[in-house]
Amino acid sequence: MKDSRLIETFAALTKKERGEITKAVRSPFFNQREDLAALWDLLSESKEAPTKETAFAAIYPSEKYQVQQIYLLMTWLLSLIERVLLILKNEQNEVANALNKSVLYRKKGLAKHLQSSLSETRKLQQKTGREDAEFYQQAYQLELEYYEFNAANRTAEQNLQALSDTLDVSYVIEKLRQSCFLLSHQAVYNTTYDTGLLHATLQHIETNTALLEIPAIAVYYRCYLALSNPSEVAHFQVFTQLLLSHFSIFSESDIRDLYLAAVNYCIKKHNALGDDTYAHQGLELYKTALREGFLLENGVLSRFSFKNIVAWALLAEEYDWTEAFINDYKNALERSYRDSMYSFSMARLEYSRRNYEAAMLLLQRAEYRDILLGLAAKTILMKIYYELHEWETLEAHLSSMKAYLVRKRVMGYHKTNYQNIIKYTKKLLENAEMSNAVKAQNPDSVTLREAIQNENILTEKEWLLEKL
Repeated sequence: MKDSRLIETFAALTKKERGEITKAVRSPFFNQREDLAALWDLLSESKEAPTKETAFAAIYPSEKYQVQQIYLLMTWLLSLIERVLLILKNEQNEVANALNKSVLYRKKGLAKHLQSSLSETRKLQQKTGREDAEFYQQAYQLELEYYEFNAANRTAEQNLQALSDTLDVSYVIEKLRQSCFLLSHQAVYNTTYDTGLLHATLQHIETNTALLEIPAIAVYYRCYLALSNPSEVAHFQVFTQLLLSHFSIFSESDIRDLYLAAVNYCIKKHNALGDDTYAHQGLELYKTALREGFLLENGVLSRFSFKNIVAWALLAEEYDWTEAFINDYKNALERSYRDSMYSFSMARLEYSRRNYEAAMLLLQRAEYRDILLGLAAKTILMKIYYELHEWETLEAHLSSMKAYLVRKRVMGYHKTNYQNIIKYTKKLLENAEMSNAVKAQNPDSVTLREAIQNENILTEKEWLLEKL
């Protein structure tokens, strides 16, 4: 039973959700089966997921085991859990609830109730302070309900213009939003997407510039321009200014995605140019997002954000802040990656403090389920071997990294990056093993410096240049 959808769903439930489901299991409105209630009680009281045979014996002690019967019971309980979760989700969105109530009253032909409900919905929507894609989608649904209500009355004033306008705004925001995320994903995974009506949407905005007075459109429009034209730094500057000014109009998930889009822009620019200005700017964006709580989703901080924050804080040589961050946010990491990310991050910190032995011990302590984290750990070891002049160990380590890339089938940007790190470190190793007399007569070191400087995808560019 432990690998079933029921057990996986049960394990993900919060304490509050379990309490509400317990009430539903006991309520005849939701459930009239004693065996279903017994299965719920069994799951709630067991420290580990019972086997199907154990569950059947506990629920039907006098019956012969029937696998189909226990499967059906598990399916019914999962269905009830899903029903309660949907109710709880809908209750959290007052505007959506009010809209659903309006639809109900319209279909029942209760005109007075409908008018009151529509008025209530509009007030609730304004009260949220939100003006994101969902806000305009709900605004369109609200206008549609007004239209449906008045459609039968030929003398009533129609709201067709408002209906059309809110639909357009809703579409433009959502199209820009999705296009920004497509660009971000495309940059990392070297994938090309068909953006459909995006070109027409951009032309529409440029023709109807009044649309840019709507904050959500302005933010996503500038975000798209920044991501699609990274060399035009002015777009990014305007985007971040708008983001800081209008963050309150977006949902938690949208503002998190926008901040991450801004940070990813800084990552790409820093990696391409080796300009620490972008690293410092990215770190400040992260600090703001941390302070406002934008980066946590259900109390969890992404291991990717954790890793980037540590990297940039170390680049800024904010060692004490870095150590405090690692310890303060360790428990916010996903449990399955917590120990490895903590050890890896502390290793980076010790490496930056030149405590190489301590760094190696920390790196060897963790098991890296994440391929990219494993490669990052191998890169730190590579740098430590170089710093300690352990040339033979370094050469073997580089061969191991190359084999790891092939074995793990690392793709896209990351594959190119680590291939370049290995290639240029090997050249660095060859350079280190030359005598000073040979180096003085060897023009290749100049060529190597230029090659490293001109490499577009190379995260260790600064370190490599420093060691030449």
